[in-house]
Amino acid sequence: MLDSKTRAGRMWGMPALMALLLAACVASSGADAGEVPARVLAIGDIHGEYAGLVSILREVGLIDSQNDWVGVEAVLVQTGDFMDRGPGVRPVMDLLMKLEHQAPEQDGRVVVLLGNHEGMNLIGDFRDVTPEIYATFATDDSEKLRQAAFKEWGKWLKKLARSRGGSAQSLGDDDKVQWMAEHPLGRWEYQTAVGREGEYGHWIARRPIAVKIGDTIFMHAGIGPKYAHLSLEEITDLYRGQFETLFEDRASLAKEGIVPSFFDLDEMNSALIYQVKNPPIEQYSSTRKSRVIDRTAANLERLQALLLEDSPLWYRGYTNLTADELSELMAQLEETYGARHFVVAHSPLMSGDIQQRLGGRVFLIDTGMLASFYQGRPSALEWRDGGFAALYADGERQTLMEVEDDAMVPAGGASNRLRNDRPGLAVPAWFQSRHGRDVRLAALPPQGPQAEGWKKPERVIRGPDGTPLPFRTVPEVEEFLRTAKVVNVEAIPEGVTKPKKVLLEAGGVQAHAKFGYNDFKGQGEKLADGTTEMYFQDR
Repeated sequence: MLDSKTRAGRMWGMPALMALLLAACVASSGADAGEVPARVLAIGDIHGEYAGLVSILREVGLIDSQNDWVGVEAVLVQTGDFMDRGPGVRPVMDLLMKLEHQAPEQDGRVVVLLGNHEGMNLIGDFRDVTPEIYATFATDDSEKLRQAAFKEWGKWLKKLARSRGGSAQSLGDDDKVQWMAEHPLGRWEYQTAVGREGEYGHWIARRPIAVKIGDTIFMHAGIGPKYAHLSLEEITDLYRGQFETLFEDRASLAKEGIVPSFFDLDEMNSALIYQVKNPPIEQYSSTRKSRVIDRTAANLERLQALLLEDSPLWYRGYTNLTADELSELMAQLEETYGARHFVVAHSPLMSGDIQQRLGGRVFLIDTGMLASFYQGRPSALEWRDGGFAALYADGERQTLMEVEDDAMVPAGGASNRLRNDRPGLAVPAWFQSRHGRDVRLAALPPQGPQAEGWKKPERVIRGPDGTPLPFRTVPEVEEFLRTAKVVNVEAIPEGVTKPKKVLLEAGGVQAHAKFGYNDFKGQGEKLADGTTEMYFQDR
């Protein structure tokens, strides 16, 4: 058993502490929305895609040309992950907040749920916040704030060095250039705005994790076996308490000077790891500071069970489980929550189509709206008169499940009403290597009447001129990468790992590839020997 300080070092050393975000439950749980409205529309991950959000809201008739609410007696459920990655995070939040206030005037309702990315931002994990997003929060004082923070950081480094019996070197021009690049203009205004007491942060922290409307539960990711014995209210209370504890611990750490108040989660992690591994010399030793670190370690020990990907804001079982496994889980959830349908997002679908599983007991609605990142399209799941349909911004409509007005078909027997039962693909491993761990998914298992004869579509890899390349398997691609000659190298002006675009050639075949350094940190990572490393890093 590790002592408390060592535990603190290991836990705080995991940037994937973002799983604490699942604690971001709200003043009201949103567990039950009462009577079933005439029309419910659910929209999945937005990720700052403002134009896409507007296009689908207009297409389904919820807003007019001025982006004002016109959905009479309609309910909009947005299942979280409206933040990060796309440049329009701020206008997306402004629009959702406005519609939330306007909808009741026409007997409508807007329910915005909490996603893992909203929680990440609340706890200071800004890994997916881009300079373009920060820039939308910049003001005339942004440069002044950035310069002041740099000076404070330098003073803190010197104080930290003295407390360890040394002296800090003066920060040079190169240090400043690097620091400024890592802290873009607008960073401080953004951090304040999405913080606990900020204009947006206060609103975000009040988002519910789940809402039950009639016999349907809407949420971002899903409830797995570990949490299936808890009610929606109990899940909310559990996470809300732990989330508040994190806020209190961070405030104490800043008050005691253990970390500067403006540190984000990653900077705070690094500072705590250093201090735990390098205790202060006797004259700078502080019992009070030690208690703060020990208390933080104890709190994190209690949080450890919540730091894995089976939590309700990270669970991907509704996409990745086999049909038999998912059916078993759904039977438990249907009994616990009195629900017939579960609507979730979180796992972007490569097909760009809303998918159903188990004859409509589960609907997967993350169609990768941020096309520049996921190559998907805006969509909405419509629940009307007992039936479900997928609606798209280009006007396409796909009927997923039809139910007669005079008879509600039990969820387990809904497959005979199913339409458009073709299976889809969740984002595969090769896409994860491009876009990171947050979209790591397996193929959606075949299901429905056509499942037996279904074959995975052939993947076509194209060269620089758009013509198909002679690769049909992953080993063939790997062999080409190992043996090809580098013809040209270009810098890619995006990404923190400074990747390079390379043109490769072998056997008369040319193909582009990306070269970069690996820097991976994960939680609950399963290793080749079958063990699980709680705090995994491969740099």
